[in-house]
Amino acid sequence: MLRTTHRSAGGLARTSKPLFSTVLRSTRGSAASTTISSLASTASRTQSLLQPPALRLPLASGLRTSSGSTDISTERVGVEVSYHVATVTLQDQKTRNCLSTTMMTDLYNTIEKLEANPHVKVVILTHTGKVFSSGHNLKELQLTQETTGETKAIFETCNKLMLKVRSTRLPVIASISGFATAAGCQLAATADMCIVGEGATFSTPGVSIGLFCHTPGVALGRAVGYKAAMHMLLTGDIFTAEQALRCGLVNDIVPTDSLAEHTRAVADRIAKAPSAVVGLGKRTFYEQMSQGDVAQAYSSAGKVMQDNMMYPDAKEGIGAFIEKRPPKWTDADL
Repeated sequence: MLRTTHRSAGGLARTSKPLFSTVLRSTRGSAASTTISSLASTASRTQSLLQPPALRLPLASGLRTSSGSTDISTERVGVEVSYHVATVTLQDQKTRNCLSTTMMTDLYNTIEKLEANPHVKVVILTHTGKVFSSGHNLKELQLTQETTGETKAIFETCNKLMLKVRSTRLPVIASISGFATAAGCQLAATADMCIVGEGATFSTPGVSIGLFCHTPGVALGRAVGYKAAMHMLLTGDIFTAEQALRCGLVNDIVPTDSLAEHTRAVADRIAKAPSAVVGLGKRTFYEQMSQGDVAQAYSSAGKVMQDNMMYPDAKEGIGAFIEKRPPKWTDADL
């Protein structure tokens, strides 16, 4: 069992914590990018009841297990499905995983296909190489600079992708070990969770080339708050993993060599819960967060909670807890 020192977004260090662990070092990014973008006993007992035996997924809806590639992979986006977790990998190292129109379209289509498959419960979004994503393809933007319609189409494609990440029933966990710049930073901020290696860095440097990171600011401002977002947007400064953790852009920092293992363990924990309830919870969370009035947010969330009480999984889960037995979710046989 892996035991290391861990620091999460709560800012407290713990030692000898199994698997979910972190050793933090002060890291300072040195390479600025020129890309730009559009962008507890009850808890313990409950957790133990949410752990059915590991289950190997059958082949379904065109998805194969991790022993082979899947037929929804593309040249730029790799996809592997193991048990209930899909790992989506940005793999266009030649362009530093830039969010070209093709890359964004591939990502959008991949998420759409994964969410249509009932076997898939969680998505891990990761990358090959030293860069998670360098943001928009500047050469592509330059070619459309004088054509309003084409430029608009690129940014609309980006907006559509970010909204898909936010609206899909699947929790999306960004797993980052390198640079996330401009629209790449926007993608990291849009993900439901973000777990990073010690050397990960984040920036929105568009202002330095005369094109402010307007759309990345949408995701950034909602993830980290006004002050930290404006710091990044106005200065283009590179935020280290530690700075990103402090401002709430990331959930956790782990040693880079254990990043994949740690992220997968978090995904597996989420996948143990009933997917219908997780999807409902994700949707409700973002809907109530978009409501300015707290009373209205409580009202709408309360109505959904009442509806959730009628779900077969809620009845089963509460009954199983009271009867001190493992629950059998409606999707347990998938």
